[in-house]
Amino acid sequence: MIKVGTLTLEASDPATTDTVKAKHQMGIGGGSSVVLIRGKNKLILVDTGFEFEGNLSEDNKDYNKKVLINALKERGLSPDDIDILFITHWHRDHFGSMDLFNKARHLASKTLVEKFGPPDFEPVENLALIDESVVAVYTPGHTLEHCSLLVEDTFKVAVAGDAIVTRGYFEKGKIWNYNPNFFDEEAAMLSMKLLGEASQVIIPGHGAPFMTFRPKWMDELKIKK
Repeated sequence: MIKVGTLTLEASDPATTDTVKAKHQMGIGGGSSVVLIRGKNKLILVDTGFEFEGNLSEDNKDYNKKVLINALKERGLSPDDIDILFITHWHRDHFGSMDLFNKARHLASKTLVEKFGPPDFEPVENLALIDESVVAVYTPGHTLEHCSLLVEDTFKVAVAGDAIVTRGYFEKGKIWNYNPNFFDEEAAMLSMKLLGEASQVIIPGHGAPFMTFRPKWMDELKIKK
């Protein structure tokens, strides 16, 4: 982990603007987790952890860049050391500050690249091999174009992005559907189940890693026909 993400609405929080305001006042900006994968051949950074995504002032942009640069520096790295920047989906709390990584290849799902057309991004197909033991898995629901990574290491690790927002959301079988471009609840539940069944460790989009377990909803999930 380069940076553990924060969240303005935990699974048990009342989903109100007052909750979000209170979290912001406490300095919780809702930036994503940032994950470094030391692949067999490449250093892969997943998402960028941009806090207070609605604040596009130069001060906030500079603040976020400094936080990310310092987090990398603590691990003996700089942005120029990153070979691949992988973006799970097109929300600023996940892709803000990506211009720090101009020397890296920028990857995202083919669906994302075709929909948003970010310059210099390479499209990734479902189940594409990003590096040895690192596989891209399409996980639609939170957005149509969402894509997670499965990493075969000491443990099978799911780098989930917002397909699994936090441990609390996974435990409750709850999805983050507050974004205007939310795609589909059933798809989101299926994506969360897929990652849960494929992993031993989950790195969620906005929280600390946790050992995978099987909550009741995974066995009770009903799919509409």
